[in-house]
Amino acid sequence: MSIRLEFEIVFKSDYHVGAGHGLGLQVDSALLRDPDKVPVIRGTVLAGLLRESMENLCQLAGKQQ
Repeated sequence: MSIRLEFEIVFKSDYHVGAGHGLGLQVDSALLRDPDKVPVIRGTVLAGLLRESMENLCQLAGKQQ
């Protein structure tokens, strides 16, 4: 059995995904981009957001994790 889910991501405010090149206590200001210079979001970031949202939905439905 397989399930296909499609999502549309809409940013309602500014969003910054750092490239992971921060040094020490400085803020990572380098924006993560693909080879065509388009800003990207790592899959791990999306997975974390989806996991958190699913946990919130389960709590609203009264289900234990």
